[in-house]
Amino acid sequence: MPLPVAALARYRQSPSVPANASCPSLPLLFVKAETVDDVQIAAMSAQITELTSALIEFERRRVAEQQSMSATVQQIKEQVLNLAHRPTTSSAPKDTDGQ
Repeated sequence: MPLPVAALARYRQSPSVPANASCPSLPLLFVKAETVDDVQIAAMSAQITELTSALIEFERRRVAEQQSMSATVQQIKEQVLNLAHRPTTSSAPKDTDGQ
C-alpha cells in the first residue's frame, strides 16, 4: 500500500512532529486503501467465478460433443461392417432395350 506508507513517512519527517508520534489520519488512509483493495478483490473474485462457470460449461459441451462424435463414428463403423457382410449379386442387370 504505497499511499499510506508514503503519507506516514511525510508525516514523520515534518519538523513539527515528534519522532515517536502517530498519525491520527493514517488509519483512515489504511482503511481507504483496504476498501479499494476489498472492492478490487470482490470484482476479481466475481470475474473468477464467472470464468470458472464459463469453463465448466465449455468443458460440459466439449464432452457432450465428443460423446456424440464417438457415437456417430461407432454407427458408421457398424454400417460399414454390415455392408461388408452382405452377399453380393453376381448377375448382371437384364437388358431392357430389346436389342
